[in-house]
Amino acid sequence: MPENIKIEYENTHEGFYEDGITLAKIQFKGKNAEKILSEIKDNGDWRSLPLTENIKLKLYGGEKGSVEYISDLAERLDMPEILNGYWIFIDRFKGKDKINDDRLLFERYSSNYTVGIYDVENNILHYCKFDS
Repeated sequence: MPENIKIEYENTHEGFYEDGITLAKIQFKGKNAEKILSEIKDNGDWRSLPLTENIKLKLYGGEKGSVEYISDLAERLDMPEILNGYWIFIDRFKGKDKINDDRLLFERYSSNYTVGIYDVENNILHYCKFDS
């Protein structure tokens, strides 16, 4: 990790099944911000914003079809809707990582996923690891 960065971190994983949420918000400055942005752009798994509908619902909540989804993940990350940046999604359901494939996210009895969103304007990486 580079020096002189600001990190906010929360982890609620515990118990036998280790269900919980890990949230982190990391602000980069100067050359560190340039380096992390370059690494994100060079990595083929990161996508330009906007988020997909399913990922946005998991982070911010909202309505899909006639169903209202409640989520406070973005609020807990102190993450307003970011318009300029990049995202990555890793579906970890049953231990099989699927990168940026969120099609089955609402069709399961449990969710295990990781989301990273990099805000280009503020040089902030938002990280959420969710396990239920």
